[in-house]
Amino acid sequence: MKKMISSILFIISLTMIQAQVDYETQIQTIFNNNCTSCHQYGSQNGLNLTVYSGVMNGGTSGAAIVAGDHANSLLWVRVNNGSMPPSGTLSSDQVDLIAQWIDEGALEVPAVDSENLFFSEWAEGTSYNKYIEIYNATGEEIDLSNYKVSSCANGCDTSGEWDYPDQVVFDAGTMLASGDVFVLAHPSADPIILNHADDVSFTYMGNGNDAFGLVSSSTGLVIDIVGDMSSNAPDIAWDVAGVTNATAERTIVRKPSVIAGNTDWASSAGTDASDSEWIVFEQNNWDNLGSHSQAVDAPEVAFNSVSPVFITDATEIEFTASITTPVGSVSSVVVKYGTSGQLVNESELYLESGDIWAGTIPAQQGNIVLQMRIHATNSEGVEGQSVIEERIIASSTPSAVADLYSSQSINEIVTIKGIITIGGGGLLYPSQTKAYVQDQSGRGLQLFDYELIDGIERGDEIEVVGYTGYYNTTYQIKDFEYRELSSGNALPDPIVVTPSGANSSDYEGTLISVTGNVTVVTPVSTTGTNLTIDDVTSIMLWNSTGIDVSSFVVGYRGQFIGIGSQYNDQYQLLVGYQTDITTVVAVDGEIVIADRFDLMPAYPNPFNPSTKLSFSIDTPSELKLEVYDVSGKLVETAAKRFYQSGSHMIQWNASEHSSGMYFVHLVKGSKRLTQKILLLK
Repeated sequence: MKKMISSILFIISLTMIQAQVDYETQIQTIFNNNCTSCHQYGSQNGLNLTVYSGVMNGGTSGAAIVAGDHANSLLWVRVNNGSMPPSGTLSSDQVDLIAQWIDEGALEVPAVDSENLFFSEWAEGTSYNKYIEIYNATGEEIDLSNYKVSSCANGCDTSGEWDYPDQVVFDAGTMLASGDVFVLAHPSADPIILNHADDVSFTYMGNGNDAFGLVSSSTGLVIDIVGDMSSNAPDIAWDVAGVTNATAERTIVRKPSVIAGNTDWASSAGTDASDSEWIVFEQNNWDNLGSHSQAVDAPEVAFNSVSPVFITDATEIEFTASITTPVGSVSSVVVKYGTSGQLVNESELYLESGDIWAGTIPAQQGNIVLQMRIHATNSEGVEGQSVIEERIIASSTPSAVADLYSSQSINEIVTIKGIITIGGGGLLYPSQTKAYVQDQSGRGLQLFDYELIDGIERGDEIEVVGYTGYYNTTYQIKDFEYRELSSGNALPDPIVVTPSGANSSDYEGTLISVTGNVTVVTPVSTTGTNLTIDDVTSIMLWNSTGIDVSSFVVGYRGQFIGIGSQYNDQYQLLVGYQTDITTVVAVDGEIVIADRFDLMPAYPNPFNPSTKLSFSIDTPSELKLEVYDVSGKLVETAAKRFYQSGSHMIQWNASEHSSGMYFVHLVKGSKRLTQKILLLK
């Protein structure tokens, strides 16, 4: 049956501990052998015990059967006290069988063994990507209208009672074949989920700390449960298999060895991977959706390792798996592999040691996602399977970044190789990875991940494989894998452009250099500062970079090196490092960009009463500019503060000092530069 995905994923499995009573072959047989000589066609007190409808219609004394309550059913009371049948007393087994039939609902056709209907999968993904999957392991087709899904939100208001007993009620005739699954999903879920969904009317899928139960509609009996019905729900989500908050932002799948629902959530969730009924997967893992593997005596199979971490089309893939079997011994193990769910290739594994099996897969085509599933068969002929393991394969022939901008494909798997120009690790965003890589084509682009990825450092040469896409107007590679080829490499030379020339999509993701004057300084909330340059373009300095912005005031002139970026309709330069900003000054009418610690000649010299003292520094530093007389006495500290790298100038007014020779000292830590100046009044 087609499956449906909603905010929460449930797979439901129900099983009866004891087989249900069949009216026709068991109860009617008792009546035929002991009662119908009198109670035929209503001839005795109007009660007809020859057919089911007669039994349920009762007689002149009223209803003979109260479904679900044998103690108040007149027929059972009579056979139990021996007043029926008059020809002889029924055996205790027969009396008990009638009681069981009544308590099961006095059905003409027995309901399926409902405990073999259970939740097989539950998922809480991003946005509306949540769903519940129900699995039918009864061996018969069932009508889901005999069941419903009940729930509590953030703990039940009253312990032991559902907040929403009729959260999901199935329409009459909602049939589920044996061995098939039924998926409840949100109508706005990902198309991959909706492709498996059977019902998309369930818009409330809850959160990780809600409780959901699979319940009998007629009796209210809970058959299976995720979470518990206490009023004391966890703050975030339920722990499963030793994984904290496993029902939040993850997918949980029932193990193939589970054959029935479990109303004891603590037992079902377990304390670690070995004693839990569930396998925990990362968020948005829907590989198992749409079907469920179940075998009571099946081997349990799980991938242990896959190597190398970064796989290319020139790489043989090595892997190991842990395989145990509850009966017999493991007799054969193979891995089936392929793409897009078509696992058409096969390779044998060998026993490495203990329960660990190992195998290899030959090098595969690049720029694909390889899917692998291990199948193990035991000596009893029962097969068990692992979940599907996926690896993205890089191409040994990387694409040029410039070509990617030409095609601007979306969700295409590509491989690139280049130098990191701005590193990751929260430099441009404190909780996400936003790094930039540039290749020999002269273009660069963003590497993006919602999680912080450490180890992507400026100057690293890396190889990357991932999916192309956009975030707003930023072209990027996301969901990527990478490997470092070398570190400490020289950066590509930045493209020198004018401030107005920087406003071009041609420089998106690419290292460029802009020189100009700050005309506007704009705080960006509490997270950064935007500098408008020459009233035509802007420089974005995020606080997460650690750049000191105190000296960037209106009138400041500098050279800025960073990454071209477009945010909506505004172009900006993303600067990630203090050393990429250099102060620019004019000396004798020429533009000078300072790149060393130097004290330039004062001008004018001799002077009266003031002179310009110019200096440059190669790194942002604390500086002092001191003036001494010929006796070595400090007469004035002309400057003492932190300066950005670059060239700087101050004007010293000596109107309060007498004529004579003075010595100017520029001090940076243990370094000191000195020059003579002459005051003539």
